Amino acid sequence: MKRLLWPFFFLSVWTVLLRAENPGLMTDDSGEVTACAQTLGIMHPPGYPLYSMLGRLALFPPVGTPALRLNLMAALFALAALFFILRTGRLLLKDASYERWRVEGALVVTAFSFLSCQSLFAQCLTAKGGVYTLTLLNLSVLVWVTMGRLTGSKPLWVLYFWSVGIGSHWQTQVLWLVLLGIRFYQSGGWWTAKKILTALSLVLAGFSVYLYLPLRAALNPALNPENPRTLNAFLDMVLRRNYTGEEFALRDFSAYAANFLKYVQVMLGHWWPGFVLLVILGFWFLLRRNRPLAMAWAVAYGVLVLMILQTAHFQPDEIYLEADFLVSTQVFPALLGFLGIMVLVERLRRFGQWVTAAFLGFLLSAAVGWGTHVFPLQDKSRFTLAEDYGINTLKELPHNALLLADTDIVVMPEFYLKYVRGLRPDVAFVPLFKLYAPWGWEQVNREYGDRMAFSGSVNSFQSAMAFLTDPTRFKDSQVFYTHDKPILERSGLADLAARFKPWGLTDRLEAGDSGGQATSLGFWNVVSRDRLRNLDIALDLPGTEYSSRIYPRHYARRVP
Repeated sequence: MKRLLWPFFFLSVWTVLLRAENPGLMTDDSGEVTACAQTLGIMHPPGYPLYSMLGRLALFPPVGTPALRLNLMAALFALAALFFILRTGRLLLKDASYERWRVEGALVVTAFSFLSCQSLFAQCLTAKGGVYTLTLLNLSVLVWVTMGRLTGSKPLWVLYFWSVGIGSHWQTQVLWLVLLGIRFYQSGGWWTAKKILTALSLVLAGFSVYLYLPLRAALNPALNPENPRTLNAFLDMVLRRNYTGEEFALRDFSAYAANFLKYVQVMLGHWWPGFVLLVILGFWFLLRRNRPLAMAWAVAYGVLVLMILQTAHFQPDEIYLEADFLVSTQVFPALLGFLGIMVLVERLRRFGQWVTAAFLGFLLSAAVGWGTHVFPLQDKSRFTLAEDYGINTLKELPHNALLLADTDIVVMPEFYLKYVRGLRPDVAFVPLFKLYAPWGWEQVNREYGDRMAFSGSVNSFQSAMAFLTDPTRFKDSQVFYTHDKPILERSGLADLAARFKPWGLTDRLEAGDSGGQATSLGFWNVVSRDRLRNLDIALDLPGTEYSSRIYPRHYARRVP
C-alpha cells in the first residue's frame, strides 16, 4: 500500500505547485538565470556553473515558456529534496518499534509542513529559486547518506555528492564540510592511502564543474559579467572578491541583533504556527537518543545560520535575502519537527489509536491550513508583470535606440527578452554594470561595434557614460535611460541626469535643457491594454522576493 500511496502523494503536491507556478519571470534574477541557461552564458559571481548546465537540459522539453521550464525545475529540486528528507526520517527510527501507520502519518504531516513553509514554497515558483532548491537537494542527500556509520566506500560517495554541489552555490556547500567532518570523526578511522587518493580524485572530479567558467568565457558568450579566462579573473568571480568587503565586514551588535530578529521572523512566520515547538521537542529527543548526531546537526546548522546573519545585512528593511538563504537549511527543522511529532504520537499511544489518529489529523489540518494561507499569497500563476514591464519598455523605444539600464528589477527582464525571446534586436541594450570594468566595455564594443564609433580612451564609468550619451558617437539613434536618475547623480553625473526627460517608462536624452519632449506614442498605446495587465494582483512580498513596487510606480507615472 505504501508503494502506491506515496507516488500518489507526490503527484498531488506536484499538482498544487503547478497550479501556483509562475508562467514567466519573477522580479528576481530569473531573467539572467534563464538567459544563461539558453545561451550557456555565465551568471553573476560565483557563476553557478552546475545550475547553468542543468538549466540548459531543462530547456529541451517543449513545455510552456523557457522561463516556466526553469521554474518547474526549481520545484522538482524541492520535491526531490523532500523524498530524501522522508527517507532520512525513516532511518532515524529504524531501530525503534513504532507502528508503521504512526510513522507514515507523521511523515505525511512533515511533508505538508515542509512544502507549506512560505519561503520554500516561494522559491519553487521562480527560476532563480532553483539555485536555492538545488542546494537544498544536495544537503538533503548529504544528510541521508551520512546517517549511520561511514564505512566501506560510503564516505567516497559522500565526498563526491558534496563536491558536485560546489558547482551550485559553493559558499554554502563549503560549510557542509562542518557536518561531514563531524560525521567522519564520529564514524572512526577508515582512511588508507588508497582511499585518500580515491577521495581526492572524486572531489576533484566534482570541482571540475567550475571549468565551465573559463571554457565558456573563451568562446565569448553573450552573458559574461567578469570574463573568467585568466586565473586572477576566475578567482575574482568564484570568490566574489568585489563583494566580500561588503558581505563579510564586521558590524556592530545592533546589526547582528537585527539580522537575528529577521531569522526568528522567518522561522516563526514562514512555518505554520507551532511547528517550531515540534522542532525544539524533536531536538531534545534526538539529543537523548543519539547525542553525536544531534550535536553534528546543531553545529552544522549553527554555522550556516551564523554565515547568513553575517552576509544578509545589505537589505536592512527586508527579510527576503535571509528567507532565500535559509531555504537550503530547512532540512534540519523538517527532520527535527518529524521527531517532535513522533514523540507526541508515542505519548498518546496509551490513549488508543483513535486519539493518536485524531492528533495526527489535527497536525495535518494545521499544516494544510497553513498551506491554504500561503498559496494565495505566493500564487504566481497570473504573475506577468516583470515580463510585461520589459516588453512595454521595448515597445515605446524607436528603431535603433540605445537603452541604458540599471538595477536588477529592470535589467533581468531585458536579458530574458533579448537573449531568450529575441525581441527588438535593433535596440542596443547596455546594463550600466558593464561600464564599471574594462572587460564590460569590451563586451559592449563587441556586441554593438558595428553601430558605434568606439573610442579606446574610455577608462571609467564616467567616461563610458559620456561617450555613449554623445550624439555624435552613436549612429542614427536616440538614447534612453531606466531606472532611477539618482544613481547617475551619485556617480557625479548630475548634469547628464538632468538631460534625461520622461518618456513613458523610460527617460529620453535631450540635446539640452531647453524644453519639453513629446511623449512616446508607444507609451500611450499600452495605457489601456498590456500596460495595466496584472497590476491588480502585483502583491509586494518583501519577505520572499524582490520588491515589485517599482513597476506600479513607473506605470502610474503621467507625462504631460
